[in-house]
Amino acid sequence: MEKIRKKIPEQWLILICCCLLTGATTGTNTVNGLFYNPVCSELGILKGTFNLQSLIGTAVTTVTMMVMPVILQRLSIKRLITLSVTATALCYLADSFNSGVTGFFLVNMVKSFASAFYSNLVTLMVINSWFRENNGTASSIMMCFSGAAGAVFSPIVSRVITEAGWRWGYRTLALFVLIFSLPVMMYPRNLIAAAKDGDESSGEGQKTDVTAKRNRGTYAALVVFLVMCFSLAAFMSHVSGYCEAEGFSAEVGAFALSCNLLGNMLFKLADGFFADRYGVRKVSMIILSLPILSYILFLSAKSAVAVYAAAFLSGAANAGAGLAVNLVIRDVYGSARFGEVRSATSLFTQPAFAVFTAVAGYIYDFTGDYDLLLFIFIGFAVIQLLALDILYRRKEKGLLYEN
Repeated sequence: MEKIRKKIPEQWLILICCCLLTGATTGTNTVNGLFYNPVCSELGILKGTFNLQSLIGTAVTTVTMMVMPVILQRLSIKRLITLSVTATALCYLADSFNSGVTGFFLVNMVKSFASAFYSNLVTLMVINSWFRENNGTASSIMMCFSGAAGAVFSPIVSRVITEAGWRWGYRTLALFVLIFSLPVMMYPRNLIAAAKDGDESSGEGQKTDVTAKRNRGTYAALVVFLVMCFSLAAFMSHVSGYCEAEGFSAEVGAFALSCNLLGNMLFKLADGFFADRYGVRKVSMIILSLPILSYILFLSAKSAVAVYAAAFLSGAANAGAGLAVNLVIRDVYGSARFGEVRSATSLFTQPAFAVFTAVAGYIYDFTGDYDLLLFIFIGFAVIQLLALDILYRRKEKGLLYEN
């Protein structure tokens, strides 16, 4: 490791470690949709009921996020990541032995507690400390690895499930988590860079913003924007289920999910790279308009090629929830308040994702298709864009904080 550090700037080594960590953790979460049909069919569980574990897990994650600042003062980020990743791998292993929905609920509670300590908030704190310039590009490179890893894991896990069963699928995920997390767990130094003179977070001009109370109207627009973003991202878990509901094969469903994850990766890269050059607002409006087209394609798709195109474009919704929301918060409220605002808004965003993951399953259970959900999501996408526009208009008027 020392020889490598001498040849490669340390900030890039940190970025590589964070990329692999994101692939190992968030990337494995993106293929959970492959387990819905086989698990529910074998154990006789409704999809909506099975997806309720996300809602339970979200409650655990939300509570954990509230106490995380206290925990971070007692343990280093690297140690927390090591413990949480190990716990996550053991949880996937435990899932492979479950025989009922109660077991999945209990395991997911532990997994959700652990996930808070390698969440986007934590990894972005690491990236923010190392990259003062081109922060959007570095963040997008890191976060796109969830899509890249998912695109690689999806066909592998699907093949394992088909040939050996869903229990071995969970065991495969446990192995992926451990292997890809080793670099960050074994990194010999602190993951947080030392503060430098002149950092924005320590400047005198930031004191008023850090201590001021947020304007309610502007914060409400931000919350609506974030809730819509995370609600739309819930469809990713149902891409493969949508394909089977429309009569396509399981192989088409697995490849469509890979297309979704590829779109997630490429749109994150584009968002971060172009946001550094043309501004977060303009680029986010373009990226977040694409899901509307994807839902229209899903509604009218008659061929596998059309499904693949729709799945690819729907990856923009996941890019929005994964990266665009963080860039918007940093752009509107500044780096000094990023952690505080992002942590506070998790009280709304995580439940939104969990609720609509479960709602999507119930809509299919009771209607037999995903058409109603797609129409609802078209409306959400429009509301999302309107809320983003209102947010920036209020920022331009100086309505970020109460007088």
